[in-house]
Amino acid sequence: HAPQIHSGGLSSREGMVFLIHDAYMDGKEEIPAVLDKRLLVIESEFVNVLSQAKRDGNTLSAALRDCWDGVSLKPAVKTTRMCATSPHINLLCAITNAELVSSMASRDLTNGFANRFLFYWAERSRLLPFPKATPTAEVDRLAGKVIDVLRFCEAERWAENDNLRVELSQEAVKRWADLYKGELNDRSHGERINALIERRAPMLLRLAMLFALTDCTTTVGVHHIDAALAWIRYSTESVKFIFGSAADE
Repeated sequence: HAPQIHSGGLSSREGMVFLIHDAYMDGKEEIPAVLDKRLLVIESEFVNVLSQAKRDGNTLSAALRDCWDGVSLKPAVKTTRMCATSPHINLLCAITNAELVSSMASRDLTNGFANRFLFYWAERSRLLPFPKATPTAEVDRLAGKVIDVLRFCEAERWAENDNLRVELSQEAVKRWADLYKGELNDRSHGERINALIERRAPMLLRLAMLFALTDCTTTVGVHHIDAALAWIRYSTESVKFIFGSAADE
């Protein structure tokens, strides 16, 4: 069972809650709950979210921060009755670097909003006026691997709110501890950049867990930690490249 995918843009806390709301009363009518609290939001224009978050009285920024923390979304105003418990929301966004720097409010750079996202600089490596389609056999192979991973994770049991426990191997525990006391807490990048990469440690653990699950194992190994570290390092360099000039001002 695939989660709900929303690509229409987010504008407010209330609008996001509506997509995964609990049961509520509308007058004398009971509106049934959206049982599946998983939601993938595709924002091809991330500037929309940033613009909405800067509007006076808009609590979208705070709501997205709550989602990252796994906090239930409660009404921001008394006239709103909808809420959403146990939200599981992921945002996949795209934006140019210039627009990102100019559109993000200064407070969101330091209040924990921006560092709940992993930023990656991406650009095309070649100019292909007529790119070839991916062979069907390769698409089928990748789709089959995804299905294998979902079956291993027992993804169909989302309704049971059942958790699959993932643990670190003894070697991974040591590797993680060394990174946590060292590179992941290096604060030599300047105040602005440090604030933007503040959540490197929990981000790395989440990525390492996902890499382990794609290997169909519930044990995170050193190679999963190191693979996640490579992504964290690139994200850190991307942040420094994108926001470096702003940090120097």
